[in-house]
Amino acid sequence: SELRRRAKTRSAITLDAGLPSLSRQLRAGGLPMGARVVVAGPPGQGKTTLALHFAETAAAAGWLVVWIAYDEPADRITARRLQRLGVAPLDAAAIPLEEAERLSGIEILDAPGPPYETIAELAAEEADGRPVMLVVDSVQKLRTRAGADKAERERIDAAIDAVQECQVRFPAIVVMTSEIARGTNATKGSGGIDYGATLALRVKRSGTTLAVQITKNRDGSEEPFALEVDADRQMLREPGAKGASVHRSEARAAELWLRIQGALPARSGRELVRKVGGKTDAIHACLPAHVASGESVKSCDGYALARGAE
Repeated sequence: SELRRRAKTRSAITLDAGLPSLSRQLRAGGLPMGARVVVAGPPGQGKTTLALHFAETAAAAGWLVVWIAYDEPADRITARRLQRLGVAPLDAAAIPLEEAERLSGIEILDAPGPPYETIAELAAEEADGRPVMLVVDSVQKLRTRAGADKAERERIDAAIDAVQECQVRFPAIVVMTSEIARGTNATKGSGGIDYGATLALRVKRSGTTLAVQITKNRDGSEEPFALEVDADRQMLREPGAKGASVHRSEARAAELWLRIQGALPARSGRELVRKVGGKTDAIHACLPAHVASGESVKSCDGYALARGAE
């Protein structure tokens, strides 16, 4: 039947996780449609950075990605996303928020917003056939109709149930960050968070290394692995993969610069360079080759400057 064919097609959709150390442990070679990924760890240990990696990977593959921001405001998440494209934090702050969100490729919803059930339905409508990823940062604060007016544990359990029920109606990969209980390796508030996950990860950062432990994997093995952390660009890499990642980031930065110029036509070339390009090595390096057509480039105090735009 048509229903069976569509269900089979959806279940066959897989997202490359962008991390070979993880993908090789997943039977499908990536995150399958319907996966529920929990990224847990202490504060400041890389939970959001890893979730952002999954979100960026999905967005680059053409997925609709919706980030539900409870722990960090939308503008901060957008700035971190732009860092991954090669834009320094101070430079990202010079870009109007609406345009920055469009450039980031991820739709970010500030909390409090609609309940999760509404967001899942609206995302499915907006996707118009594209696969969907929803990111919840963090699950302890997720607002659902089912969990309204309940105590913490019951509210969290109701939220996990709502996520699973919505995936039946509106297929999606859902990535959830989670706090852990102090002095333990257990998720804070309810064991139902891990129970409802198809893939549960624990992260702990030490210097420039992010250690990742797989505590549950319904779709494969559970071997721990480590990633390199580039704090300046908010990026995670497989050990030894630094060169390739930098190349991709600079290419995206070049495209970003052209789009920034188009988005801010009223500002002078000098102002744009000072506020947007001056502190960003990736954009600075590609300015001479990628400045808008018809404009020549000269050097001014170590920065690239578009002549005639002053």
